[in-house]
Amino acid sequence: MSDTTTRSEQFRFRFGLDGLRTYFPFLVLLIVCIGFAIFSDQFVSARNLETVLRQTAVLSIAAMGATFIILMASIDLSVGSVVGLSAVVVAYVMQSYGMVALPAGLLVGILLGALVGSVYAKLKVPSFIVTLGLLVAGHGMMLHITQGRPIMIRDDT
Repeated sequence: MSDTTTRSEQFRFRFGLDGLRTYFPFLVLLIVCIGFAIFSDQFVSARNLETVLRQTAVLSIAAMGATFIILMASIDLSVGSVVGLSAVVVAYVMQSYGMVALPAGLLVGILLGALVGSVYAKLKVPSFIVTLGLLVAGHGMMLHITQGRPIMIRDDT
């Protein structure tokens, strides 16, 4: 805001139509949370908060990476496939080798990221095309590895 803007203009900017556009998703989230809290006694609990945080952790990490890509005026359509393929590799390797699975999953993500980055930087293929190809290829690799069935991990502890 410039120095010449009046207080009423600042108020209208913050809380008027522009402010509503800015804060609308948060308002909807707040209304939904209040609704769930009213209709369910289990919603406002430490256990539920822990469950929500666990379930959003992977998505949040992927979203942070995607944010950096978007800030560089590019796009990555393959985030979901890379995360999914890494998870499939972790589950598959964990069946036989235990905790070696975590580095294997990280390695898959790093290698696929390096592949996309190299094709984009060296061959000058647009990121939309490269990541669309990896989206389809990653999905195909997941289906090939799992043969379309879930991978069960036993908890022997």
